[in-house]
Amino acid sequence: MLQRIYATMVLASSMAAAAADLPLCPDRPIRFAYFEMGAFYSRGVGIDKDLVDALQQRSGCSFAAAVQPRARTWLELERGNLDMTASALSTPEREKFAWFTDYFVDRNSLLLRTEVSTTIQSLADLVNDNRIRMGVVRGFAHGAELNGYVEKLRNLGRLEEVEDQEALYRMLSVRRFDAVFGYPYVYVQYLGKNQLADKVRVVELAMLSTTRNYLALSRKAFTQAQAQRWQQLLNAMRADGSLQAIFQKHLGAAEARAMLKY
Repeated sequence: MLQRIYATMVLASSMAAAAADLPLCPDRPIRFAYFEMGAFYSRGVGIDKDLVDALQQRSGCSFAAAVQPRARTWLELERGNLDMTASALSTPEREKFAWFTDYFVDRNSLLLRTEVSTTIQSLADLVNDNRIRMGVVRGFAHGAELNGYVEKLRNLGRLEEVEDQEALYRMLSVRRFDAVFGYPYVYVQYLGKNQLADKVRVVELAMLSTTRNYLALSRKAFTQAQAQRWQQLLNAMRADGSLQAIFQKHLGAAEARAMLKY
């Protein structure tokens, strides 16, 4: 028994050493995709931009970044035409073609137009009220709890999918649909831009647990051992306060602490 335990420890140690010897970077610039999402990325600035700059500096890898719709990002990751994206949610389907390294948490709210007089106290209420149509961004996941309700609305014919956040809030402003899911760091910017602040009410979905967000890495570009090293890099940034500084710059101290506490 002791010999087996010792052999297992030696094997684990040798695997860890081998992983440490693997290059962190591919032999070309990392193809990275941004997407427009309020404080995370908008017109060249945001949390994701600062994160990429920090990752580039710490890893020594070069990055080639571009902005694209979220649905296209997942398709290109699956095909191997893209290497990495941030602020990503994990799903069983996505785990088939991407590794996920976590670094913050958040929680959705429901934004409901004021013309909808009904009281929504739960997601079941939302599904059961036939008057409410929902808008979502194509290619978005909303977390394990919300995804099932989004699918129910789709099956009921009460879901409309749009290309990006800009279109989502623009269409909400002209009442193409009645409600959207959103995060404060996203909807604050778009409500103001679309003169929606007095036309919607925010329903806090306290029954929802927080959802982990990840750096997603293509399995065609990185091995599992390399993905683990990217996780270690993110963990180090969290431990030394670098992630806190990035989030605090764009969201304030209290929000940054909440999103990094898990």
